[in-house]
Amino acid sequence: MVYISFTNSDGSRSKEVREKIVFQPVANMEIVLYFVLLLTLGIGQSSAVNVDFDSRGLTTIPSIIDSNVTILNLTNNSITRITGSDFNWKYVYLENIGIRRNHIDYVEKGSFNGTVLSTILIGGNKLDYMPDFCAVGATIKYIGLGGNNIRTVSSVDFTCLAALQAIYFGSNPIFSLPDLISLFPSSFNRLNILNIQLNCTCEM
Repeated sequence: MVYISFTNSDGSRSKEVREKIVFQPVANMEIVLYFVLLLTLGIGQSSAVNVDFDSRGLTTIPSIIDSNVTILNLTNNSITRITGSDFNWKYVYLENIGIRRNHIDYVEKGSFNGTVLSTILIGGNKLDYMPDFCAVGATIKYIGLGGNNIRTVSSVDFTCLAALQAIYFGSNPIFSLPDLISLFPSSFNRLNILNIQLNCTCEM
């Protein structure tokens, strides 16, 4: 069952049950995932290597990071770009990245190659498009893109995301979405588009 939250053009929230699809308000998934990341950074696991660069005034991805890193927190900095050379084949155990509230407006296609990225939280930046995550399409499960400047989303953005379980688009100026339900893998269960005013053409 897929849970979809959305705001109508008149500002009201909608709920529909149709073909095992439930439309209902849900919690801010990106914030929930962020706190899970923070808890993991604080508590840690015996096999995890947590690297925390929160609020360090960074303008680029650090070039020297523990090669065994599994969880990387880059939140609250001034980073503007993510390129393939920042991550590709450097951090083969990297699973989770938190890079919220920076100034990112560019993510190079093919970035994160050679990682096992499962979660990326990249909300509160300046992206006007959905980055290409095909390099980690077999492992990426949770994507947080809330609070960017994304206006359109293409079906092509999802064709390679075989493991995707949830994505958060909330608070973007998106005005149209493709028929995403037909594109999602069977593992997918949550789409959050709260605070986005879409014209709903579905029968209520």
